[in-house]
Amino acid sequence: MPLAPIPMKSAVKRAWQRRAVAPLRGKANDAPAAVPAPVTVAGLFSAVTGLAQAARMTADGLESLGYDVRRVDVTAAIAPQLQKLNERFDAEPETGPVIFVVNPPETLAALAFFGQSALKGRTRIGYWVYELDIAPRDWTSQADYFHHIWAPSPHAAGALKNAKIKAHMVPYPIPIWPNGLIAPEPSDIFTVISFADTQSSLRRKNPLGSIAAFTRAFPGQDDAALIIKLSNADRAMPANMAALEAACDADPRITLNTDVLTRENVAVLLSRCDVFLSLHRAEGYGLLVIEAMLQGLDTVFTTGSSTQVFGKLKAAHMVSASPCRSDDRLYKNGAWLDPDLDEAAKALRASYARFKSRGRDAALRADIRRAASETVSPQRFERYYGPILRQSGLVKVQSA
Repeated sequence: MPLAPIPMKSAVKRAWQRRAVAPLRGKANDAPAAVPAPVTVAGLFSAVTGLAQAARMTADGLESLGYDVRRVDVTAAIAPQLQKLNERFDAEPETGPVIFVVNPPETLAALAFFGQSALKGRTRIGYWVYELDIAPRDWTSQADYFHHIWAPSPHAAGALKNAKIKAHMVPYPIPIWPNGLIAPEPSDIFTVISFADTQSSLRRKNPLGSIAAFTRAFPGQDDAALIIKLSNADRAMPANMAALEAACDADPRITLNTDVLTRENVAVLLSRCDVFLSLHRAEGYGLLVIEAMLQGLDTVFTTGSSTQVFGKLKAAHMVSASPCRSDDRLYKNGAWLDPDLDEAAKALRASYARFKSRGRDAALRADIRRAASETVSPQRFERYYGPILRQSGLVKVQSA
């Protein structure tokens, strides 16, 4: 049974966690032989963050491929303040591999949540993602708790390799909604949407850059609108939140949306927009870029880092960027990208021209979705990465 979270000061708590899972650490701790067994996915299932969404997609995608998947929520042990969703979670089996969709800073808490007795003798997989070109050096010691490390993009795998962490590149198996494309509602207003999360650094996600690009593209036009979708607004630093609210309030065409949304809610919101704009300064995967494509939207996003792999897809418009030093407290001593706002504005105007000539064309959206689906579907994932899954101890349980 998972151990209950223990209220104590941070340093003391981490020391207790380290002792509690110490026997799991070490290269001599070989992975057991792969046998048919359930696959447990541990993640921040009740939170609303990119890493939480990655855990949900990993579980749903593997399940769609026929794996017997169990979901274990570790949000209460890692970040109880981020618990926003009420979902049903499965009983954790005593055998089978465990995929931890949390990053190294949360590793000790996630492992201690299970306890060493529940994990000993089972294959442990860390599914890690990092946005800059080299992962923090203190991540290296956390790798010793796992038999395998996965990274969801070539960029993230490279960041781990640059930190001397051996990792397999295993993209997220993104499940495609079986009910297909959500029919777009007709509108005379060209709508741009940009997402940000206070837990992922507003400087990195760069919503102020999105606002600047929008206002440059459409000065004074009443038939254009921008939605800034902000997650975890209640966790924002006051100064950052004040700056973002002031920028939104300065233009009546800009809406700041702080609602808590499920993946289904996000899909509906995207279907009511025309362009997804992401002028991020670094990205580890880019889940929302591909989610927008799956709803048939034009996408305008910063070139470089992980989203580069989506650049050849239909309706993808990459914005060039200049290297610069990170000035964010969460990404110290790192390099990231400064997107060209004039180029982004030009891409938005081009999309606006298509909107004016074709409206929300359902056939065009279906073509965009089809290309994205072929790139990220679980079936393609299994075709290319099945050998790594088997090597990592994932074996399907055959039904009687």
